[in-house]
Amino acid sequence: MIFKTAALLLASASILVEGSVIPRETDYLNEGVLLARCKTYAQFPGNSGEKPLSVQSVAYYNQLVDAPNSLFLPGTATDGAGKVYDSEEIDWTTGKTDKPITASIQNTGPFKVWDLTNKGDPKTGATGSATLNGKDMRCYVADKDIAAIWRNTMDKARVGKPRFTDCAADYVCTRSSRKVRRTNFEFSEDTLDVLISVTESPMEPQVELIRGYLSDALGNLTSVYKPDIVKSTGELKIVSADAKLAVEFKMQDIKGDANFDSERMKNIQNQLVQKLVNKLFSDKGKPDCKMGFGAQYATCAYPFKFPKQIYIASQVAEQQEMDWQPKDEITIVAISQAKNAKCEQNKAFADAMSVIFGLATAPVGAWGGAVAGAVVGDLGMVFGKVGGAAC
Repeated sequence: MIFKTAALLLASASILVEGSVIPRETDYLNEGVLLARCKTYAQFPGNSGEKPLSVQSVAYYNQLVDAPNSLFLPGTATDGAGKVYDSEEIDWTTGKTDKPITASIQNTGPFKVWDLTNKGDPKTGATGSATLNGKDMRCYVADKDIAAIWRNTMDKARVGKPRFTDCAADYVCTRSSRKVRRTNFEFSEDTLDVLISVTESPMEPQVELIRGYLSDALGNLTSVYKPDIVKSTGELKIVSADAKLAVEFKMQDIKGDANFDSERMKNIQNQLVQKLVNKLFSDKGKPDCKMGFGAQYATCAYPFKFPKQIYIASQVAEQQEMDWQPKDEITIVAISQAKNAKCEQNKAFADAMSVIFGLATAPVGAWGGAVAGAVVGDLGMVFGKVGGAAC
């Protein structure tokens, strides 16, 4: 597939106040240039059956490529033969080493791109090279995570009457040397039987209390985490349960290090609370209710299948290689306090969790969370995985 579109060059300053200038004395390690397709509509894009008024090729600069919400400034591109494209079609793959496609992006310096192909490397998505203001860049075929990079109303004063644009990237070029991050949630293929009890009331069902017990337990991950220690352990207690969760931390990034992020553990905790708790609660079994001697209400024990082990790894790779290595590792193990608690293979549960957390089916490419200077608390691409047995 060859992307041929009219070349309108747009530049953006992603986290700046509108109208401000990006000073080039700052070295933006996570800057990027996206080569995209933009369609212009008379009405807001998405209306049934509406055809675009025009389709244009767009290259735009983004100071922080991990945060694509950006402001745009117009410009033009020139092919290797010196032809300037302001409203005609251009094929980005025609740029070659000796005759690259060039552009002058406002406030960022000259941009050149060459040797793009229709398909990138099957492992990394890499294809072609570029330079921006003399800095070497590597380009990547955009994946589904860059499906829609900009949707906005064009300036009425500039175009005569309102027009609506809808842009999607075909390529993204970032610094040639750039580390990216992803976060893996791996669930063992077995589960431990856990009982959580509540005392019922005739006024209202008490089972919803259990959702809170689970959320509170996993929500204490940041409380037992010691950010200034490489290796540490902790315990997460589940109210009214016959089991607890033992936690082990192995952290290469600790407080005071250049790449330490005080918000990352909180975001990992939020992933567990938001995704795991809902699955556990929806899969709970039928309660065993008993009326104790002298009790006014029955106590009901609800059975849960809890993953025996959850392994969480914040992984880092050189973007061009995708050679993922764990930087920070967290292991959570469910330990029963009951006699003869059943721990058994339950791959169906692990499979379901891997889907809930997201499958790593495509390269992260240049849109992955950067290691340095990225959004605070960024986890990069989050995905789930089925691990081995832990019983």
